[in-house]
Amino acid sequence: MGEIKSVKVTRPWEPLTRDEVYDVHLTSLEILEKIGVMFSDENALKIFSEGGAEVQNGIVKIPEHLVKECIKKAPERVTLCGRNSRYDIKLQDKNTYFTACSEATYVVDLEKDELRLATKKDLSDLSRLADALEYYSTMLPSVVPQDVPKTLWIQHAVEAILNSTEKHVFFVCPTGTEAARDTIKLAAAVVGDEETLRKKPIITGGAFFSSPLRMWAEASGPLIEYAKFGIPLNLGNNLMMGATCPITLAGALAQGNAEILSGVVLAELVNPGTPILYNVDPFSMDMRTTNIAICAPEKGLCNAALAQIARYYGFPNVVDGFSPDSKLNDTQAGYEKAVSGLSSAISGANLIMGAGLLAYGDYACFKSFVIDNEMLGYIHRVIRGIEVNEETLAFDVIAKVGHKGNFLSQRHTLTYLKKEHFIPELTDRYRTEIWRSKGSKSIVERAREKAMEILKSHYPEPLEKDVQQKLREIVKEAERRILKNS
Repeated sequence: MGEIKSVKVTRPWEPLTRDEVYDVHLTSLEILEKIGVMFSDENALKIFSEGGAEVQNGIVKIPEHLVKECIKKAPERVTLCGRNSRYDIKLQDKNTYFTACSEATYVVDLEKDELRLATKKDLSDLSRLADALEYYSTMLPSVVPQDVPKTLWIQHAVEAILNSTEKHVFFVCPTGTEAARDTIKLAAAVVGDEETLRKKPIITGGAFFSSPLRMWAEASGPLIEYAKFGIPLNLGNNLMMGATCPITLAGALAQGNAEILSGVVLAELVNPGTPILYNVDPFSMDMRTTNIAICAPEKGLCNAALAQIARYYGFPNVVDGFSPDSKLNDTQAGYEKAVSGLSSAISGANLIMGAGLLAYGDYACFKSFVIDNEMLGYIHRVIRGIEVNEETLAFDVIAKVGHKGNFLSQRHTLTYLKKEHFIPELTDRYRTEIWRSKGSKSIVERAREKAMEILKSHYPEPLEKDVQQKLREIVKEAERRILKNS
């Protein structure tokens, strides 16, 4: 695979007016100044207090001027580096990339087609699969390995991914400061040392709010640690509308935005210029089941609005756009992903995650990784739009063919075939008799075959043996430290 290329949305879909974006902004500022956000970490509270916020009983109230000052310090362009530089991606303007799912507990076994607990080997295999699939720009901890100690899963996960892909390792979301330091050590071992990591961040750190309006020390500790290193920081939350935030979409946007802005202030107080990825993540709540509706139509609508709000501040943004509620690769999964994914993409969101998931993020599926890669190709083509110029208007070719010829023999057709038209690999477009002669296979069966073929043949450039050994030593040292204290 060659260099990863983004697609730029030239005329994004914007569901909010400028005035409505400003209303969300003002409400968020009012939340921060009058209600505040709870932080349980004494270190974070000290940083806020010394930076000019009002801190009382763990509640941080942030004045408008401080919020605005910190927003200005965050860069508008963020580069996520691969360990191979040809996989670097630049999050800026309305450039759009796609990526995989995050932190599923289960995996659908590729050979047996049975649901089971995910393992560290599954994560390695999923990472190799994403490394080979062209529309996956980064790789995440797609599953939480259940065959390693729970308190050490992130260290094992980062080790597995770094060994299995040359792409950027996105959304490393540890619990606690020590775990964050371990992930920094792992990444630094790959690039050479910590100073090189500051210049070439091959991981993105993650810190999540526990809505409503809370961040525990287990999240703020990693936030502070990643900010110290200037590592790109994905600030996120999971908002359940009607449960952990208002049921109205506008209210969810305002509260979610306030939470993220408080994280921006903390990061920029720690290290001005820390790269921020804006990741407000609201979901509907199905009141009939009390489950989240992770791919409801409101999700795509909120994603588009959040892309607007992020651009208002100048933050690169991340949305979850491909995680269906369906438990199978069926029609429901198809329309959920298509509607949510396309509505997110045409909004100009910078990084759209969630590909490869089923069951509201609970399952990772090898076949879904492959099917979703095809869907991402469709969406990529749609948002690339229509190029109109003298060559593409093709007046001379139309005149040459006239009334009785055809365009199949024209050089113009050959020149523009692959430029203008997406040519799928997995989608069936054969006539029925040919499809039957090939075994009458469903797209799920074809995806399974392709996934197995990739896993048999595709291996990224391996890390040097001494680097692999260093990664193992870092994980073992973390095991000794954590298990000794448990």
